[in-house]
Amino acid sequence: FSLYHLEDNDFFIKDFSGTAQFIHPSNKEEIISLQGSIIFSTKSIIFDPAEPHYNIVKFHYRYFQEKPKVVLIAGKDYLKVRVKRVIEIPEKPRNYKSYDYNTDVIFYFKYERIEITLQILFELYRGYSNKEVNYEMYSEEFLATLYNFKFDYSKVKSVRENFILKKEEFIRIVLPLVEIPGVIMITDERIYIQPLFSMNSENLETSNIRLEDITTIYKRYLKLCNSGLEIIAFNKGLNRKKEMLISFKTAEVRDWIYDLIIKAHEERQERIEDSNENMTGILGELDFGQESGKKKKFQDRYGDNDNKESNSNKVTTNMDAKSPQGIHTNFEIEKYTQMWVEGEISNYEYLCRLNCAANRTKLDLSQYPVFPWILTDYESEVLRINDDSIYRDLTKPIGAMNQQRLNAFLERYREMPEPKYIYGTHYSNPSYSVGYLFRKFPQWMLKLNGGKFDHPDRLFASVAVDWNICNQTTSSLKELIPEFFEEDNSFLMNNEKIDFGENVQGKKVNNVDLPPWANDSFDFLRKMRLCLESKYVNDNLHHWIDLIFGHKQRGKAAVESYNLFHHLTYQANVDLSKVTDYKERKALEVQIAEFGITPFQLFKEAHPKRFSSKIVSMNFKSIQEEILKEEHIEVVKPKVKADIIQIIDSKPKQKIVSKNFSSSRLALNKLPAKKLTHSFEFTKLNRYHFGSITSIDFLDNLMITGGSDGFIKVADLSRVRDKELFPSNCISNNFNKSNSGQVIANYDTNISNRLLLKKMQSPGGTALSKVKTINKSLLVAADQDGMINIFNFALGKHITSSQAYIDKVFDFYNFDTNLLTISSNSSCLLYSLNSNLKTPIGIFRDLDKRIVSSDFRLGDNLLVTADESGVVVMRNMKQSEKMFSFKVKGEYGDTPEIKYVKFNPVNENEYFVCTEDSFRVYDVRSNGLVGEVEFFYNTMDIANDSLGYIVCSRNGVQLYLKDINKRIGLANSFSLDDSVVSTFQNNQLVNHKYTNNYESS
Repeated sequence: FSLYHLEDNDFFIKDFSGTAQFIHPSNKEEIISLQGSIIFSTKSIIFDPAEPHYNIVKFHYRYFQEKPKVVLIAGKDYLKVRVKRVIEIPEKPRNYKSYDYNTDVIFYFKYERIEITLQILFELYRGYSNKEVNYEMYSEEFLATLYNFKFDYSKVKSVRENFILKKEEFIRIVLPLVEIPGVIMITDERIYIQPLFSMNSENLETSNIRLEDITTIYKRYLKLCNSGLEIIAFNKGLNRKKEMLISFKTAEVRDWIYDLIIKAHEERQERIEDSNENMTGILGELDFGQESGKKKKFQDRYGDNDNKESNSNKVTTNMDAKSPQGIHTNFEIEKYTQMWVEGEISNYEYLCRLNCAANRTKLDLSQYPVFPWILTDYESEVLRINDDSIYRDLTKPIGAMNQQRLNAFLERYREMPEPKYIYGTHYSNPSYSVGYLFRKFPQWMLKLNGGKFDHPDRLFASVAVDWNICNQTTSSLKELIPEFFEEDNSFLMNNEKIDFGENVQGKKVNNVDLPPWANDSFDFLRKMRLCLESKYVNDNLHHWIDLIFGHKQRGKAAVESYNLFHHLTYQANVDLSKVTDYKERKALEVQIAEFGITPFQLFKEAHPKRFSSKIVSMNFKSIQEEILKEEHIEVVKPKVKADIIQIIDSKPKQKIVSKNFSSSRLALNKLPAKKLTHSFEFTKLNRYHFGSITSIDFLDNLMITGGSDGFIKVADLSRVRDKELFPSNCISNNFNKSNSGQVIANYDTNISNRLLLKKMQSPGGTALSKVKTINKSLLVAADQDGMINIFNFALGKHITSSQAYIDKVFDFYNFDTNLLTISSNSSCLLYSLNSNLKTPIGIFRDLDKRIVSSDFRLGDNLLVTADESGVVVMRNMKQSEKMFSFKVKGEYGDTPEIKYVKFNPVNENEYFVCTEDSFRVYDVRSNGLVGEVEFFYNTMDIANDSLGYIVCSRNGVQLYLKDINKRIGLANSFSLDDSVVSTFQNNQLVNHKYTNNYESS
């Protein structure tokens, strides 16, 4: 017996061991008496014979001719039901058989008292007869009368585990078309999911997930109720993935459990890190204000578990607690959008990510991932992938592909009362998903259709025929599913040799008929995937995303795009958890099943176009392997202090780009020559900035500058040619190489789909003090008045802002999921990037005077700061403790002015303190002075490698090299017209071989 033998909305209640006696369905002369399992469900009694050559039989309540009763036979109590129809379920997947005849069915229960079984059956029969209470027969309250909801503590893997939950919580385990009641228990090492009953056919047993294996947790809407939770875990040691979709009674209980899992995972990760185990998983956050090295006990940390209030404001994960979808934060969605725009991920992977963010999962057939029809040619012998004419118009929904059919839809729409819709059927619903997958999962269709496969003429039998139906008829507007672009061909093949019947032409439905251009099913899937990654789809997929996930999904834009569906398909229009009337709820559930559910709207503005593709070879694997393992993306980025950057081109020439702050001028210089090779006066382009350049950052070949005019501008250094350097608009959805001669990277509040800087307009806006990119996806900008803004770098979208200070913010650093900000007013604030910068999670005031310089080193998370009084402070941010502080003294006991402090990038045990007339090297561990060089000019910044140092001063640039005895001496220098304030040296460009002659190094 399988749960899929139950019809739709029929729920397993309890099974018993016993015997059944009844007239054989196919031989009315034979009365059979068999041992087996007696199953009670909300709609029927099912008998599963122990003898394998007898089929399962079902006795539906609707065919009972009288109420069940107890009869005494040979001194024993039996349960008797009289039915007029018996349904036989074949062992192999095929249509169920119905036999109409009157028969008495006699049940004997081996281990259960007849009074108990009769009472249960009376309740179920009454519930079925009274439709309004039928669903209540599957409620937590009714099941509690039959089952012990206690967690089985013998299933705990280790005696060392501490229980976080004081009491198990009731859940429903969600499988495609099936829900299984159970309980959840959480320890400090694992999550346990325990079904209320066991069943070999469904592999129902207590499962556990190690906390450290969890990669992602999604809050899910299930049946339009915001009470679901999807847990995805990956065990690296076993190379095994595990997915679990569960629902809770209310959203509040779900949120409470969700928060506990996040906190338990964080604590588990801390303990693993302390024992030097190399594991990764959900993001954690620092716990400031505690003594270093001490851990709280779970009971103290989580408090009273009876208080089930959600603590979403403290959750640190890839979920957005304030989003109605509860899927990804804007950071997470836009990270993948940027990666797709820049060609870092494939179209297939991006569509999978979008589906996941839009509440689509393969575990819920009502919200199965949706993919587009790509091709229109399913008849040619050869598939010409580079021919645009073979592709579907991705700017239109399926319903608008055929103009004649669209006119019929629109005529009905104009005559329709409110609420209007253009299409009464959807592009994705359970019937469509099952219709594609019934060869692989025949039990799904049998359950959905009450024990029968669909009519052979309606089954998915030919790709070309299915496309024609979707393109020409009004009965089907379905899109595709991910399997059409994956490597598993089982949904196209009748591997089980199931008899699906014959169509009207007399042809048996077997394997799917493929287009002539496909050699076999594997070749078909490979070519479908190639077409999905083709240039045409790269150039047009963003239009389809606008229709399914974006701004054309609803409202006026949906009407104008002929993309409006029934109002009940939009999740914002109904919440079943608030519908108490049974009939209304049941009607809504039926409509959901028939109409389908529209994905969550992920984008409110036009989706950017893909401007490049770096995918040179595709990994042809399924979503299970490619998506569900949450990867950690390392961003290789120059360690830029600011102004002078070396650029490598196709010729092995060493160049230096220098930026002059006061004159808004950029220059290219070549060492060791002392003359400028290129100079760009941006007055020729209406000036690069209106005023001085106040900050600069680099991301790969992009140079990002902030100015006193309040603008951010981006230039592509890889396009430097013919003494020209143009601002680049490569991060905008309007990117076009033909625009390379225009200043098109001005981002302000008046330009849509560009970077929006609050209070920053040109001219006359608030001057920027610092701009910096974080992990390739975010851009952080701060102004002279203490306002911090975060933007999506790819989409040009403002995410959040905070008035952090009343003074200038001159630097900030990113580590883990935190943003550390440094202000001139002697304070440092630490924010979580998951909390919209509303409240700092750490405040540090180590200095009394204005901060003049700071530096941060990732890895050990060390922060060094210096103030105008000459005090230097070293702080360990990982342990949230101050290591030491001291005051710099001059040669005669005076306090020199500190220009900057900086960690040595090539020696983790050293950091630099540069004053107006000297350069000092200190030991990080002992804080002892390692060495000192006196300068006779005003030093502004320094860059170094293992050979020596490049020093920026108001006099120009000087090069100092170490000799064999590690003494430092001047090797070369050159002058610039104006003072230089910062420098950057790429260590990889230096030949690490000692020489006194700089030119040969």
